Amino acid sequence: MRYIIRFGGIVIVLLILLSAQNPTTVAIQNQIGLSCATLNTGDMSIVPLDALVESDPLVIDGNDDLASQGFPGAGTEEEPYIIEYLHINLNETPADSAIQIQNTTHHFEIHHCVFEGEIDTDSTEHEFYRGAGIFLDRVANARIHNNSFILTGIAVDIFGCENLTIESNYLPGVISEFASVGGILMGESGVMLGNGTVIYRNNRNVEVRNNRIENCAGGISCRWGENFDISGNVVVNGSGIKLHNINQSVIMRNVVEHGGWGVFLYNVRLSLVTENNLTHCSLAGIYMLDGFNCIIHQNICADNGEGLERGSEGGITLSGASHVNVTWNELTDNIRNALDTGEDNIFQYNYWSDYNGTDTNGDEIGDVPYEIPGTAENTDPFPRGPFTTSEPDLSLFILVGIGAIGVVVIVVVVSIIKKR
Repeated sequence: MRYIIRFGGIVIVLLILLSAQNPTTVAIQNQIGLSCATLNTGDMSIVPLDALVESDPLVIDGNDDLASQGFPGAGTEEEPYIIEYLHINLNETPADSAIQIQNTTHHFEIHHCVFEGEIDTDSTEHEFYRGAGIFLDRVANARIHNNSFILTGIAVDIFGCENLTIESNYLPGVISEFASVGGILMGESGVMLGNGTVIYRNNRNVEVRNNRIENCAGGISCRWGENFDISGNVVVNGSGIKLHNINQSVIMRNVVEHGGWGVFLYNVRLSLVTENNLTHCSLAGIYMLDGFNCIIHQNICADNGEGLERGSEGGITLSGASHVNVTWNELTDNIRNALDTGEDNIFQYNYWSDYNGTDTNGDEIGDVPYEIPGTAENTDPFPRGPFTTSEPDLSLFILVGIGAIGVVVIVVVVSIIKKR
């Protein structure tokens, strides 16, 4: 299976009607806009909901069980098994997951399916949502793309997997004080209400790309693993992207708006965070705790930190992190643009909206280093910013000119007098 795949794009439109009796109960209209992005061309076609096949939840254990299901394909990289066009509603048939697959190495794809979570109520009659859309346990060689996850407790939950691609899926949620819906969870198994895509425990070679997650309590969360590519995702009104104990990851070109953290990194090593747009997060745009040997480059962190909690500080925070290069980022109007309490970190060529120095030679680099708050006592020696321009003092030039003329006049007068 190729794991670096580019798609022309994907547009998924879901009409979710909220019933008058209960504002968080979902009624899906019969015509649901699902994109069928054609590989390489980006052509679109629309699949109505009534074209999907109603299915009970699936539980598959092992290669033989997968092969016996009768899915199209041969389980090879060239001809993966195809699981497609299913509609699984956990409200009608309650289960822990709409699709659960474990202990497989055969290649398979799950695409253009719709998964609905189970709606439940607590003792105070507030609704919450349970059940995973897809749960993969010790699975290799899978691709999950172009699916819709509607009010699932978790959209995709993976544990101990490798060679996995999760891309171009749509995760709509609801805005509710008590709604607990989520995106992509990668890590520990179990019921994880309020999370999005979660990847836990010893996962390797995982791509999470071009997914859209809206109004979910969680966004993309990864714990324990290596070789992650998290790129091109959009998380709106969720907790953003979280990595715990991950080595060799790339977090690139994601958009996080109105989250808690934009990108949260704990004990992450040998990783690159670049070209992300992280705005209006209540805690921090980028928060790194105990990271090592990473690069944070060319990100936009703006208007973050409005709801400061637990010591998070607005733009980019390095807490106990070391040997981190922070370069060419745009840090604009955060509660605090940066904080460094680590060791041996390097800040260079960042734009600081609160820089109040000058640029006298016009090279777009400030004359005075930008001082970064924190116990590291660090600076950005090459700051960019809204420089104040120093206008020449014309009065001084006039005084000097008058003085020079006066000297010349005196010399001339003295010379004339001597000649007489």
